[in-house]
Amino acid sequence: MNTMDKKFSIVVVDDDPYILKAVQRILADDPYSVFASQDIKAALEFIKNNKVDLIISDYHMGAIDGFGFFSRCDEFDKKAVRLLITGTPDSSLEVDKLSTLNIYKVILKPWDSESFRKVVAESLMLSSGRG
Repeated sequence: MNTMDKKFSIVVVDDDPYILKAVQRILADDPYSVFASQDIKAALEFIKNNKVDLIISDYHMGAIDGFGFFSRCDEFDKKAVRLLITGTPDSSLEVDKLSTLNIYKVILKPWDSESFRKVVAESLMLSSGRG
């Protein structure tokens, strides 16, 4: 089966509803099921109860940062590919931490829609190889 025939499952977490809507709009024509939430607990519950291929999280989210969220994801899913999005890259985005938490790439806001789609597709190809 061609991996693009599969309906991949993506979870997106961001405290900004406009970012969530933008991601959903960008990926609307692709064969993806997107669960988008501002609520970290709801996202974790979804990950706990569903097979997820890709997890996309904002870095700065108030009560918990993207690293903290991905650490919590480890309780339920260590196979999903992870992307971190941020509008303010800083020294806390340590390479060691990115590697430890299995973060495949960091995407800077604002992004180009087509480049974002390509990174997601590339991530899902990687995910399909993890079985």
